[in-house]
Amino acid sequence: MEQALANDPLELEALYSEGEERFPAVGLTNSGRWLVVVTTMRGPKARIVTAFDASERLIKMYLEEKRPI
Repeated sequence: MEQALANDPLELEALYSEGEERFPAVGLTNSGRWLVVVTTMRGPKARIVTAFDASERLIKMYLEEKRPI
């Protein structure tokens, strides 16, 4: 999960759930797995709430946004 956040993730629109702001991001692990990782802030630290495989739509969005010009 940490790799997906360290490898130039695409940050998606923040959402609110269970009274806190959550920040989803799409990223690629070093082994080539596409993940959506959702984090929230707890004091000064970021906490991973959940992670799951990215959909084809989100992978396509990432590639379109991050492709070199």
